[in-house]
Amino acid sequence: MWRERNYRKLKTQYAKLSKDKELIQDSIQAKNDFIAMMSHEIRAPINAIMGMSHLVLESRLSVTQRSQISKIKDSASLLLNLINDILDHSKIEAGKVTIEQIPFDLNSLLNDISNIISHKANEKQIELVFDIDNSVPHKLIGDPLRLLQVLVNLLNNAIKFTNQGSVILRARGQQISRLNLKIHFEVIDTGIGMDETQIAKLFQSYTQADNSIARKYGGTGLGLAICKNLVSLMGGVIHVSSSLNVGSTFSFDIKLYSDFDIEKRHYRLPTPELMSKNALVLDDNTDSSTVLKRGLEYFHYEVKTAIDSLDAVALFRAYTFDIVFIDTQIALSREFKRELQNRIRENSLKLVWIGEDTKKRGGFILSKPYNQLDIFNTILSIYGYMDQNGKHQNNTKKLKDSLKKFAGDTLLLVENNEINRSIIAGLLAGTDIVIEMAQTGQEALDRLEANPKISVILMDIQMPIMDGFEAATRIRQNPDHDRIPIIAVTGNTLEGEIQHISNAGMNGHITKPIDVNTFYTTLYYAFEKSYNHTTKN
Repeated sequence: MWRERNYRKLKTQYAKLSKDKELIQDSIQAKNDFIAMMSHEIRAPINAIMGMSHLVLESRLSVTQRSQISKIKDSASLLLNLINDILDHSKIEAGKVTIEQIPFDLNSLLNDISNIISHKANEKQIELVFDIDNSVPHKLIGDPLRLLQVLVNLLNNAIKFTNQGSVILRARGQQISRLNLKIHFEVIDTGIGMDETQIAKLFQSYTQADNSIARKYGGTGLGLAICKNLVSLMGGVIHVSSSLNVGSTFSFDIKLYSDFDIEKRHYRLPTPELMSKNALVLDDNTDSSTVLKRGLEYFHYEVKTAIDSLDAVALFRAYTFDIVFIDTQIALSREFKRELQNRIRENSLKLVWIGEDTKKRGGFILSKPYNQLDIFNTILSIYGYMDQNGKHQNNTKKLKDSLKKFAGDTLLLVENNEINRSIIAGLLAGTDIVIEMAQTGQEALDRLEANPKISVILMDIQMPIMDGFEAATRIRQNPDHDRIPIIAVTGNTLEGEIQHISNAGMNGHITKPIDVNTFYTTLYYAFEKSYNHTTKN
């Protein structure tokens, strides 16, 4: 009897626990479904704001108009970051985040970070420095997207809470074995700092250091919690040290992989003559100056540094220099300017301005923050081995121009939102790609049957009558249409949605709001795939 009573009791408890488990799972699924729906609904209007802003910024505007539109676009970007924080936190809670192990280039990652955050530092006149030691290889294997996410979040915070001084991203490497290494990252600022009580609250979800900071600086309070979880997934632990009104340092170690044989001399100057130059660096920020000095010494340059123009004049009179690097924010005395002009006339001295000040005349520009690749490209530019082009704008133009290869080809745009159709048509203006439009999945099927020359399909997911999933599935059921690349356009970036896109037979996806460079790159490869298939057949 005792055993029977215990058995019934345990059976009842098990049934209750099973029911509770189902309720929890249903609740989690309902939350994820709600987040997915809200992600799409919110991203759609943000896509309209950012897309239209981009198109307007490409037109002729007055200085005031350009400033106003840029602020609209920046505000939309800020809203998008807040939404991404909420989505990432939900993914981590649901165990949906996985860490990839893929090859990437550290300098390319640094350039991406610079493109995202440097303008914020420039607006506040904060010195942004990338201090990457030579012990850190350029070619790595890991998860570049998640590493970028952590570093951008930490750097954005550092800039937000710093009103003067500098923000430094520092990286040092420690070789564990021939292929394995541990990299120690630090983000150091000279900002408002924190006390022990505030530090204790930092990594809790939905909290700021205190309510006054939340009111003054904004934010979801999720960024650092996300960073902590992502660093943990990459095998590390994040730490913080801080002093009020002095600054803060966030640090973490992660394990990455690299082939050190490839890294022995990654950047090689084309001639021995370029390896025997003397350089002067005039910069009153010692962190920035040290990074540039080390970067030039990588090429066996003899480098002298000065923190003001009086020191630079004395060095001019004591040494002969081939290149002089001058920070655009430093005050230059008349005596220095006179010496500089004389040296340029007499000795063919090369002049490089460090910073973003386009009002300077003559010489080259090395933008801050710079890395070893930027220094390498600047040297090649100085001596005529390559053109010096702006990073972001020209890259976008090049990507768009690359699509002209497919002039006359037809894109079927399946999108029920008129504003989104206008944005995509505007982004492709000038490429001479023919655009056919459909507003539902059924209309897309009809257009496809009527026009056998369609090369690529850009398919919105959320549409009335027939959504993108059903339309793509039915297209793939027809062998005549199996060759046509289908690119999904979605505001839902949860893993289940991306897997659903693949299962429906689509070849890739573009996320709303549309990133212009990603849009051009994805379409290029889609048209290239269609072109190669047509050529072979």
